[in-house]
Amino acid sequence: MRESRRALRYSTNPMFRKFEKHVLSSTVSTREDAFSSLEFISEIEENGIEFLRAHGHTKNLKTTWKYLQAFIRQAKTFYESAESLNYRASSLSYYYAFHNLAKAYIAVQNPDGIRGRMNHGLILPLNPTQNNKQSIEVRGGAFQLFYELLTKNRIPNKTRLNLRNLLAFCTDVQLEYGLCGYGITRVLPFSIGLASETNNGPFHVISAVVNFDVIRKCSKSLHKFNGFFEEVEMDKRTAREVFDLKAEDTKNVTFFESNETFDQNEDGSIALRPIYQSAYKAFENMFEMNPYDFKFPYYLVAPLRENFQIPMRETIAIYAIMFYLGSLVRYNPRYLEDILSSKDGWIIERFVSSSPTTFLRSIRNLIDGRNFIYAPR
Repeated sequence: MRESRRALRYSTNPMFRKFEKHVLSSTVSTREDAFSSLEFISEIEENGIEFLRAHGHTKNLKTTWKYLQAFIRQAKTFYESAESLNYRASSLSYYYAFHNLAKAYIAVQNPDGIRGRMNHGLILPLNPTQNNKQSIEVRGGAFQLFYELLTKNRIPNKTRLNLRNLLAFCTDVQLEYGLCGYGITRVLPFSIGLASETNNGPFHVISAVVNFDVIRKCSKSLHKFNGFFEEVEMDKRTAREVFDLKAEDTKNVTFFESNETFDQNEDGSIALRPIYQSAYKAFENMFEMNPYDFKFPYYLVAPLRENFQIPMRETIAIYAIMFYLGSLVRYNPRYLEDILSSKDGWIIERFVSSSPTTFLRSIRNLIDGRNFIYAPR
């Protein structure tokens, strides 16, 4: 492994404008802020119609807006109700909130997908004897369309999603997941930037990934990534200056540089868009925004399994797990109590208590295309 190039000039600005984060300080809860911002387009018709036009809608604007309004109103009602319930019962209301928010996102991205009755797209083939084999099965509907819009890939019908595997994609319970001996998170904090050995270029793309070994063997998913990037050793000074990483922070971080270099323009400016377009193609199948204000603004998300390398996202995993738990609340509360009395119960309690906020942050940003990061004032 070679040493990284010297970084005399560097930048870690957002790759594209759509990835730029806006940190908003507030004195109210994330739930209040998130739904208030969505109500700007769902409750004010003029704003909603203009929003849909800006997203490429040209026909049935008022009908689509009315769907959007209904979905967001329903989502808010279920979410607020869930917050007042014990975690043993709240997952059903949270799931209905998630389901309506997912349909709101579908309405913006693919309005034809929301016409008529839309089923959940997931079923629960219960195996009440072994917790580690609990799974849900994909059956088209809202889930499949939601998945395709987020990942730009199709998930086959009858795909089984194992509950314990899905929890590996939930950053809110990564500590609990590890302490129970199930493994480490499959959502890898990720940062990217540009660097040059001189003031005049050429420039190369640099990146830092936490716990890259989790995904290292996923050669199919990493095919484009490995073609664009080369793993390098980065000295502690460069890691601190470029990525704001202290020496102790670099223990589980792997660094990469692009094989390709990019010249600056004749006027000394840098054509960022074509550079980042080349880089983004290398990891877009694994990319997700981090909805929190953190030094690693993005995630690389490992595929579902090493032997079944279809894309996964934290947002999708939270949605699917909440469907599972909500289904148990509704149809099999006795078995739910068995789970909650086992080792898995500790993780599930933490999941139901914390993951809804993460899902809400992410889906809010997906719906209107702006990356708001809510922080206490």
